Amino acid sequence: MLLGMLTELGEKVASSQIREGKEAILLEEVPGGSMFT
Repeated sequence: MLLGMLTELGEKVASSQIREGKEAILLEEVPGGSMFT
C-alpha cells in the first residue's frame, strides 16, 4: 500500500516535471517568450 502511494507520487512528480520542461522549451522557441513568464 505504501509502495503504491510512493509510486503514484513519483509518477505525478515526473509528469509535472515533463510538463514544465515542455513549457520551457515552447517559451524558448517563441521569440519574446520571456513576456509569458
